[in-house]
Amino acid sequence: MTMHGEEKKENRIFFILLGMFAVVCVLRYYDHFIVSVNTTVFAFSYELGFISRGLPGTALRVLNSLLPYDFMSYDGIGLVSKAVTFLFFVILFWFYAVCLKKCTERMYKEARYLILFLSIFTFPMFLSAENFGRLDVYLLSIVILSCILVLYEKWEWLIVPLSVVAMLIHPGYVFMDINLLLVLLLYKVLSVPREKRKKYIVLLAVTFLVVSVLFLYFEFFSHPQDTEIYEEIVATAKSLSDNGQNYHDHLINHDILGQNVFWDEWDWHIVNFIEFPIFLILFSPYIYLIGRFYWNLIKKEQERTRRFAYIFIVMGAGTLLPEMVLKTDYGRYMFALIFYYIACVLILLALGDEGATMRVKELTGFLRNNMTLSIFLIMYAFLFVPFRDFHISDVLEEFYDMIIIYLPYRAL
Repeated sequence: MTMHGEEKKENRIFFILLGMFAVVCVLRYYDHFIVSVNTTVFAFSYELGFISRGLPGTALRVLNSLLPYDFMSYDGIGLVSKAVTFLFFVILFWFYAVCLKKCTERMYKEARYLILFLSIFTFPMFLSAENFGRLDVYLLSIVILSCILVLYEKWEWLIVPLSVVAMLIHPGYVFMDINLLLVLLLYKVLSVPREKRKKYIVLLAVTFLVVSVLFLYFEFFSHPQDTEIYEEIVATAKSLSDNGQNYHDHLINHDILGQNVFWDEWDWHIVNFIEFPIFLILFSPYIYLIGRFYWNLIKKEQERTRRFAYIFIVMGAGTLLPEMVLKTDYGRYMFALIFYYIACVLILLALGDEGATMRVKELTGFLRNNMTLSIFLIMYAFLFVPFRDFHISDVLEEFYDMIIIYLPYRAL
């Protein structure tokens, strides 16, 4: 068998084993429960006007009218969430396959290492009670699909309507997910031949403009501020919950009444203030390695334009800063940061970027020479999964519980 054939065979075996790992994660981490924040959003619909997050509830009502099943129920939302989660895994594996297919054969092994590491965090993410059925799974699926189209360089214009759909699902797409797509488009602008550059400039500009306009509309102009509508949504939200009584009042207060809920969530901010520094300390081995990779990527690049592209990639995660300042779901944000920085490396390898190829070779060479450290880093990653929402993860919640009893202010 040729080297080419051996590598292809290894890739097939790798995906079989990765699929088995995904199944194990489902069996281990799936909580069989949906919390109220993930059912309440389906109480929204465009019957109440062009409101924020109105698409999921509208789509559920259409599905309910077309099929002989009660989708406007807790079990109906559960069924849809299972289907969407399965679709997410399909799209994620497609992304992995595209990255492996497009990177050079000499990088297959390194790409597989990166895919495995990313999967440790990604496979369990949308299986816990806090994040199963969360709109994040829709948004991440859309941005991954958009990146696949750009990597294939086919049907790329679809990223604009896909971005519109994502914004109609959740305007947080502009902070949480679209950064991955925008830096990919920007990289293309800075690296492709002149005759292709105009296409990517237009795609980048139109995508950025569309999501920005929609975000401003949903944030400032889409709130009905109507008491009757509010009561109707509360009643619907209760009917969709697990016990017919639960609903997420902060979500409704913000999206329907236009209220600033920062102070309503102050106790959760206290949780973040305590857990985040501890997370940075516990996660420091990975922060060091990822930081070292990107530092060397920029520092050792001689071509000015390519160096600018790398700098923009590093800065791209900055879109999460407003969320981290104003909101409280640090488990979601930490996962988003990890996914962004590792996925960017995979995308650079798929694009055949020589700088990324050399820096990945250096990093994996260092880890191969320190096998004990490498094994530790793989096993240690499981300490942090699954990422939650307000609490970053279970181990961080344990640290929080140990610390909070010694503080004068008793938060949640």
